[in-house]
Amino acid sequence: MPIQAGGAVLVIRIPRSFQAPHRVTRQGSNRFWARSAAGKYEPDVTELRALFNAAPQLAQRVRDFRIDRVAKVAAGAAPVPLMYAGALIVHVVPFSAFDVSPGGLPLAEIQRDFRAFVPIGSSTAQGSRINFEGILKTSNADPQATQHRAYLQLYRNGIVETVDSSLVNTSTQIITFFDDKIIGATMRSLRDLAAVGVGPPYAVLASVIGVAGARLTFVRGAPGWSDDWSAPLDRDQYHFDEVILETIPADLAECAGLLRLMLDQAANTGGRATSPIFDAQGRYIPPGS
Repeated sequence: MPIQAGGAVLVIRIPRSFQAPHRVTRQGSNRFWARSAAGKYEPDVTELRALFNAAPQLAQRVRDFRIDRVAKVAAGAAPVPLMYAGALIVHVVPFSAFDVSPGGLPLAEIQRDFRAFVPIGSSTAQGSRINFEGILKTSNADPQATQHRAYLQLYRNGIVETVDSSLVNTSTQIITFFDDKIIGATMRSLRDLAAVGVGPPYAVLASVIGVAGARLTFVRGAPGWSDDWSAPLDRDQYHFDEVILETIPADLAECAGLLRLMLDQAANTGGRATSPIFDAQGRYIPPGS
């Protein structure tokens, strides 16, 4: 939004809202405005009705996308075969992904960059290839590998799906601590999306699958003693509530704070009230502290 101020032009960028439309109130006037290629205009009643319905429709489309994708991964229809059934699935969904004409991504550039859009638990992508959906990054360099520990699928509309199948220790049936994995995957995806021009807001969603009978550990790193484990989980899948991010967090601590609802819900799964990555005052505890 350009504003003329003393001969200079000030540009104000207003992020997209999850609660559109918004009314402009000034000097007793209350009006709704929209913008098209021809400039700003006042939408008619029919268009206003569509605008008011768009927000709940967008929320449902995000949730439906997550449920559909999780079901496919659980059924063995992931983009690559996974090593194990127990998996963490993180989705980062830009609101712009459901626009009528979402912007295109620089596929060739992203495909060549092994440091961007990296699978959970990897410092770089070992394999990278363009596929029908967009770009697939894998933890195994062999494109013909029969199994992969993890992958990241970047959809051409900007949605990120990243999956780590090493969630459950197959010998002990202990679920590795995954709060840090959610935070790290979210932070990295947000920065990588911003770098290719896909800005906020975003919905962040996380699920775990293949965990029935496994025990959740509340200790980072090694599983710890048995009193740090939950009772065996009674469900095969858990889908944590989505979190909406209006901006990109400055660091892991801020990201953890914004995702706290989701992380506490994950702790509830194992019978704890709050995530162990926060102290009694609600402050984030970095790994290794």
